[in-house]
Amino acid sequence: MALKKDATSTSSASRAKSKPLGDCKIVFSTSVRKQQNEWAIKRKARGLGAKVVRAISAAVTHLVVTPVDPKENPSRLSKAVALGIRVVTVGWILKCVTDKAKAPEEKFLVGAELSDKTGLTPSRFANSLKRARSPDAKADLNSVSKKRKGDGGVEAVDDPEVKDKEEAVKVQVPLIEGCPHTDSAVYIDPNGVIFDATLNKVDIKGHRQILVDPTDPKYPYRFYRTSTSEVYPDSSWTGFPLGPLSYALDKFERYFEMDTGLEWSNRHIFPSPGQFAFVEHDYGAASDEKKESKTRVWSPPQCTLDPAVQELAKVILSDEPSDHDPIFESNYEPENMPLGRLSKRTVALGFRILRGIHAVIVSLPVRSDSEIADVVNKAGTKDETLLTLSNLFYSVIPHNFGARRPHVIASKLLVQREIVFLNSLPHQDVFSNDEDRVRYASYLKFMNQMSDVELPDIHPLDRKYQRLNLDEMTLLSPASAEYSELIDYLGTRSSKTNPNHLVKGIFRIERRGEKDRFIQRHGEKSCQCLLWHGSRVGNFEGILKDGLHIAPSWVPNTGTCFGEGIYLADASCKSAKYCNFQNAGEDGFLLLCQAELGNPRQTLIHPDSKAGDRAKAQGVLSTEVHGTNGPAEWKDAACVHPSLKGVHMAGLFAGYTKRDGAYLNFNEYVCYNVAQVRLRYLFHLVSRG
Repeated sequence: MALKKDATSTSSASRAKSKPLGDCKIVFSTSVRKQQNEWAIKRKARGLGAKVVRAISAAVTHLVVTPVDPKENPSRLSKAVALGIRVVTVGWILKCVTDKAKAPEEKFLVGAELSDKTGLTPSRFANSLKRARSPDAKADLNSVSKKRKGDGGVEAVDDPEVKDKEEAVKVQVPLIEGCPHTDSAVYIDPNGVIFDATLNKVDIKGHRQILVDPTDPKYPYRFYRTSTSEVYPDSSWTGFPLGPLSYALDKFERYFEMDTGLEWSNRHIFPSPGQFAFVEHDYGAASDEKKESKTRVWSPPQCTLDPAVQELAKVILSDEPSDHDPIFESNYEPENMPLGRLSKRTVALGFRILRGIHAVIVSLPVRSDSEIADVVNKAGTKDETLLTLSNLFYSVIPHNFGARRPHVIASKLLVQREIVFLNSLPHQDVFSNDEDRVRYASYLKFMNQMSDVELPDIHPLDRKYQRLNLDEMTLLSPASAEYSELIDYLGTRSSKTNPNHLVKGIFRIERRGEKDRFIQRHGEKSCQCLLWHGSRVGNFEGILKDGLHIAPSWVPNTGTCFGEGIYLADASCKSAKYCNFQNAGEDGFLLLCQAELGNPRQTLIHPDSKAGDRAKAQGVLSTEVHGTNGPAEWKDAACVHPSLKGVHMAGLFAGYTKRDGAYLNFNEYVCYNVAQVRLRYLFHLVSRG
């Protein structure tokens, strides 16, 4: 057993030494244990093979300190320097974790340049610490500001980085909405790091915070997390009254890493597709709003159509795929961001992802951004790549889509829509500081490529409506006499077999050029009637755009029983059957047309496919087919509208007309020239089922 134990110990020691920090024995200063998440830092150090001890001895290789150590523990630092121990900042540990290798200590080393190592003083140590500050670990406690006396003997800070930290500490971070601990405040460590993490993954959002409750001395720190989703819109809370700060910090970091796949110290690196993205807030944006020049937000043009016309147009007009349509689905503004104001770093990341999406759309290689290129290479097909990058973009830049499914950013127009939105955010100089110059140049090139993409200035429904070539589509008021007469004509005068439907709206319509053509051909009213015509919903876009056609090729079944022509009826129930809407809630449309029938006209009671040829041979304009039911009288349509004076419309129905041998139940009228028919009214109906 002893031999086995020795072999195991030797094997463990060998494995430890093979790790990056396997030959390191580390001591953490008291200030680290007080101000940092000591447990998490120790875990990271041990994970790299380091041995963590509490007492300083000749065997110790590193002492990890913070800026407060020169004043609080000068004797301990002097002892470490005297023993030749390397005194480093916490940033060295984090750098080792990030690189997964032992980082050079030179950038993090403090006190090494002092000639008198045994006479280390707090002031000299502070100066050395400032000179050796890590440029790669801004979130660590590794900097001491150079101070001077200002007016009134108050110490003034010259270091801009420290100023930023002090401003961060002064920021009032809002609590998560609905948080019951209203007397608490979000924890901000001495380095200005705000322990507030908003996480987002397309439509699923989460929030984590550490709260400080000054009224609870025993358990002052709490970790809270909440999550919302489309299915469960109300926040669900999980709270942990943890007490010591170290445990609250550890719980915070554990949940953060579990959701994002990243350690808290690496929260600013590129997010992983499929994981939650860290959305960094700019809590100082509200106070700086007056100082910032803000680009005007592009707002999608509003639809100018009457709401009833919009509803009708959505049913009639074909839903053609268009690059314009998705950008009208969510009108979001920077003042009303779903997850608050975004930081400069988050906006810059959004631009990077958009640039990658644009490269995929135009089939350009993504080379300048290795992290975007890695996502593109792993995604697969072009559609899969655009889907992955779109999800990533929406995770980083939250959008308010409501219950709608977010659209894939798959066109240059949609990319430009998002660019304009990002440019409207408060921080527009996202690449103007110390960002990678190659990335900045690539960004400028990307913006130049997108400069020729213009956003639409008309709503898609207006654009589609314009295709109909209508001079008028006026919704009639139910209180008007015109509406009342038409409702009466639709129902009570049309027999008891009228279809079971409701009227959603009646529209007075005028097709462009149709009135002039009608008047020019027929002049004074000879024998014109107000008659019905029904057709399937899918045919009405073509009917309103081009008028009624004779035997149109796009309609599978057209009337030929009495020759090829435009078939009309004096009973709405007959025409309604051709609308083919029977299911409850299904939409249908009926036309009321002004038709020139001529006088005399051909009359029939039996089918005759040659009726059109016979009518032309006789020099008549139409055929009237008598049915077994018909109107008892005709009246002047001026009661509906003054422009219809002299036009006949059916009065009360007499019911059975005693026309023996009649083939049809209701009268039918066939016009053999499209110029004989003028569209006057459109009825929007809904089936009762």
